[in-house]
Amino acid sequence: MKNISLILAIAFSLFSFTPPHIDNFVADTKKSSLKWTGSKIVGSSHYGNISIDKGALMMDHGKLVAANFTIDMQTITCTDIENKKSNEKLVSHLNNEDFFDVEKYPTAELKMITSRKISDGKHNVAAEITIKGYKSVINFELETSERNGTITANGKFVFDRTKFNVVYASGTLFPNLGDKIISNDVTIEFNIVANK
Repeated sequence: MKNISLILAIAFSLFSFTPPHIDNFVADTKKSSLKWTGSKIVGSSHYGNISIDKGALMMDHGKLVAANFTIDMQTITCTDIENKKSNEKLVSHLNNEDFFDVEKYPTAELKMITSRKISDGKHNVAAEITIKGYKSVINFELETSERNGTITANGKFVFDRTKFNVVYASGTLFPNLGDKIISNDVTIEFNIVANK
């Protein structure tokens, strides 16, 4: 009887401390996409793309348990302005010290802090983003689906650029700019494709 109890105790102990089954998915940087959108308080908005340098998602039986991404800030493009000169002028401005100063800060980071599974494939995520050396926490929802060893993650989040010392034409700091004020909010829509 004692032997049976001992065996059961050992089995329970091993079962209790067995780590969860976690699958690691590495981002396919060519198939993944990020779209940014920024706008003035009054009038026009601009949008474009930016590329992922590297990243990974970790899943435990359908639950997102970790995510880390590095964004290549030097790949910012604008896709809504057809005039080449105007397009290049905007992209150059986004690259310089007024905005993201990409020569000094060539990458940005996103690191998941927590994830709560809302339903099958849907997660509420808290993540820390780092831009220009400044850090801030954002919250957003994403949806995941897995098929044949490939996972896709889709969603969007909004960040306040002034928290990262991107203050050009901000109405918070420069309220007298009138219709030249640029919204503090930048929206990122993402479609991540990652392989096991």
